Amino acid sequence: MKFIGQFESYLKKQGCIVKRDHWKWGEPEFIQRTKLLNNWGEFIWCEWNLANAVWYSNNKTSNQRLVSRLHLQEVGTRARRFQTNININNIDKIVVVANHIIDEVKQLFHWDDEKLHYLPNYVETERLYNNKEDYTAKTIAIVGVVPERKRLDLALDLIENLRKIDDEWKLVIKGRLPHDYPWMMGDSRRSELQYYDKQYSRIKKSKHLIGGVDFEGYTLTISEFYKSVGYVLSTSDFESFHYTIADGVSAGNFPIIWPWKGADELYPKEWVVSDLDDAIKKVIKYSKLSEDKKVKEKRNKINFIKSNYDIEVIFPKMAAVLFD
Repeated sequence: MKFIGQFESYLKKQGCIVKRDHWKWGEPEFIQRTKLLNNWGEFIWCEWNLANAVWYSNNKTSNQRLVSRLHLQEVGTRARRFQTNININNIDKIVVVANHIIDEVKQLFHWDDEKLHYLPNYVETERLYNNKEDYTAKTIAIVGVVPERKRLDLALDLIENLRKIDDEWKLVIKGRLPHDYPWMMGDSRRSELQYYDKQYSRIKKSKHLIGGVDFEGYTLTISEFYKSVGYVLSTSDFESFHYTIADGVSAGNFPIIWPWKGADELYPKEWVVSDLDDAIKKVIKYSKLSEDKKVKEKRNKINFIKSNYDIEVIFPKMAAVLFD
């Protein structure tokens, strides 16, 4: 529920009575409570278009409004079965966090345009904002490296090449590692685990990576972490929104985004690099800016996130979809 708690608080501040129905991946935590809440509620918001959306779309009454929100995992192979079991006629709107995900949804499930509504994720820019004055920190963060599509290898390519030029550059890997996830231990993930073993071995053996890569584990909050770095990295093969970029920029960090589909629609094109060489040039360019120009760059980037994704911008739109 990490993506919806603040919206729940917003609704309560607007005078709504909100009750939360907890669901696991494929089933409710307590089906009797689910049935009671279904009989009680006038408006239903399903966060994640998974088993919860299947059940409510097949059990809601005609006088209830049902809105569900779809991120990225719902179009993955493992979760597609939920989409095929949804009673799409009983869902008033499916909110999707990126237009390129809408394209994939339509291709996979053939849902009508009228059911799909683009509305990006929200960012708490005020909470993340950090008026730090040290813009020279040569520390790059990658937040979350699981699963393999997050492309830790590309992050290592970047820091290895930067350290060939200047060994003050460092990469911080923030978040859980493969062995922290039980689902990564299955037989189907064996080749993926070998990929990570290869990256760990590379860190230990490369003369340019030794001493240049730090691991920081998972923490409940991330805002303090962003104060300790200067750059945030998105090397993924694909994403829906990638909070690391929006959160990191809000905290005053420079973004480096690989060209995954939709990145240049969600974020300014100049934040997106074409390849490794371009990424190296972008990082060095940022690092060589004067202090005044760094401050100006930071403010411009923060203003973009605030204008497009701040909670004060997105929450009223989410409420409008729910109550329309």
